[in-house]
Amino acid sequence: MIHLTQALTKTVTIFFHLSLQLLRSHFREDISLLKQCWAQKFLKYLNIELQVVGNPHFTGPLILLGNHISYTDIPLLMACHSKISFLSKSEIKKWPLIGRAAKKMNTVFVERHSTQSRFEAKLQIAQSLQKNNALLAAFPSGTTSLKETTPWRHGLFQIAVENKIPVQFFKIHYTNARSIAYIDDDTFLSHLFNLTKIKKIIATIEFHEPVLIKNPIQCSQKWQKWTQTLS
Repeated sequence: MIHLTQALTKTVTIFFHLSLQLLRSHFREDISLLKQCWAQKFLKYLNIELQVVGNPHFTGPLILLGNHISYTDIPLLMACHSKISFLSKSEIKKWPLIGRAAKKMNTVFVERHSTQSRFEAKLQIAQSLQKNNALLAAFPSGTTSLKETTPWRHGLFQIAVENKIPVQFFKIHYTNARSIAYIDDDTFLSHLFNLTKIKKIIATIEFHEPVLIKNPIQCSQKWQKWTQTLS
């Protein structure tokens, strides 16, 4: 009963701090530090210890691409990159609080089954990267999984080639992998609640040096394979 109460308290605390950060963001133009602060607190409340391998680059324009295991991947990247923004599926907009937070972070939402939405997002991404020297992170798999078997989408690779924008690849690994993976029939609130019960999780992000893409298809296959191997 004690552990259940502690888990519930942690879950409520996480949402309270997210709400507080959203409120504070109304009074600040630059919410980069707020984003990073919230991400670090989120990881702390879930007892996630972040280990970084390699050097994340902070100069844009830059596209960051890697594997996707859980929604916790996003605060992991935010804890490394204060000015990072994300590409996300449109369903995230409907998530409680998380959706509103995503909008505040200048997330680009894409309707996965809409050709028009993907075309508009492609133009928006290219313009934002070039004009704002932005750092944009995305998960080309389009969904979460423990072991990626579906080939990566090529859209961001094509943007990188057409606009000569470097890409920094990353791979994420967790201890307690199945517990933290957001897959199958998991629902957000129950999954988050169960995560708060785990005493310690080690999350490792490895960053490769930025590269220039020449062939979208070949490169997507090569780097997806790289993200699935442990160093």
